[in-house]
Amino acid sequence: MTDTSKVSFSAAIPRLINLINENAQSRSVDVALIRDLAGRITIAVNTENAGCYAELSETATRLLGRYLSPSPLKSLADLIDADSIFNSKESIILQETPVRVKLVDRLIIGQDWLRDPIVINPSPPRATLYSVKGGVGRSTALAVWARYLSSKGHRVFISDLDLEAPGVGSMLLPKEMTPRFGIIDWLVESGLGTASESIIEEMYARSPLSEDSEIFVLPAGGRDIEDYMPKLSRAYLEILDPKGELLGFADRLNEILNAISDIVRPDIILIDSRAGLHDIGASAVSRLGASVFCFALNTPQNWSGYEILFDYIRNNRAVEFGKFDGLRSNIKMVSAQTLPTERDFQSFLQFSYELWTKTLYDDESSVYQDDFPGEVFNFSRNATDAPHFPLRTYWDENLQRYNPVGTEDKVLWDRIYSSFKDFCEGATDICLNTHDNDEAADET
Repeated sequence: MTDTSKVSFSAAIPRLINLINENAQSRSVDVALIRDLAGRITIAVNTENAGCYAELSETATRLLGRYLSPSPLKSLADLIDADSIFNSKESIILQETPVRVKLVDRLIIGQDWLRDPIVINPSPPRATLYSVKGGVGRSTALAVWARYLSSKGHRVFISDLDLEAPGVGSMLLPKEMTPRFGIIDWLVESGLGTASESIIEEMYARSPLSEDSEIFVLPAGGRDIEDYMPKLSRAYLEILDPKGELLGFADRLNEILNAISDIVRPDIILIDSRAGLHDIGASAVSRLGASVFCFALNTPQNWSGYEILFDYIRNNRAVEFGKFDGLRSNIKMVSAQTLPTERDFQSFLQFSYELWTKTLYDDESSVYQDDFPGEVFNFSRNATDAPHFPLRTYWDENLQRYNPVGTEDKVLWDRIYSSFKDFCEGATDICLNTHDNDEAADET
């Protein structure tokens, strides 16, 4: 018997693809590899008769062992809904030739990283502040940016999507001003079919941080914190709408953002996402049509985290190599807590450029191929409009004592703002000025 002890989760599919390519019978039909929650793989072939693939199945079972399901080969006749397999919007194309092979991965979390955006170029524009690691000053940057926008006359709506470590709500709303409900309540009540306009009206509040224009805050949770944990455990469930269609986590977030936006009429929506690779990040980054600001410290932990993420979202169906698609071009890196030296900035820039070149930029050599679909999505290292070229926030020891709604000291605020000035101005230009130009172009 063949020793399968050296096979690993990551090696199983590449080995299986090699077997498929070697099997002459499989070259005339598409093949879908269905990987279940445990990691076991089923081979689905787009034909009514799978008998000619018996040898492939036997060889794969011998070589891969428990990485294959107990009944590893399925034909069209064996599948209840073949269309959901071979035309799945959440599948990943592993190769086109000599055999078209796609992966249908059954995941508990992470599926939203691969799903199509719910909305493209929403109005008002949205901005997501995201990071793969915590401790980068993301929420503080959001608070400072909101105050900056307000001082410029922009009406701001903020949503705290860091459900498992809420913070923006308490940063921007004193306890006595916290609304009765938060976004966690909406997710639970909508799941029960009991969400109503009266709940929505008690989900947001005006922040005292407001200056020339108003800042409205939708906190993660409301005043009642007693049942927060039981609510959290139910927040991510998919539900059926009145028409019987499945609504995922991102769909429900989009629904409540639209509902409150229709009431407060903001010029921009700011979203504080949870750090890490969780589905909250997936929804906020890839599905809500937002400009995405990816905060990072110049550390190995941050770069390795972003490499894992960017390598995976290469498979998102919104990423169209050879085009300026609406996912990659919406991302902008942010060098967080930067030291005020050119050397520190250049180091971050180099790591960022290498990351994007390795993961999300098109290979420049592809543009010379006859079958290349369009314009190469790539930038030079020093192109300031490139996704990899970072906006900056600077380290300041005063950040440790900064209380957005309690800071009356103008000198302290001026120092805090100076640390975020590059980010505030750059992010505003991306989200509002670019958005205005796009709308003007649409009108003409």
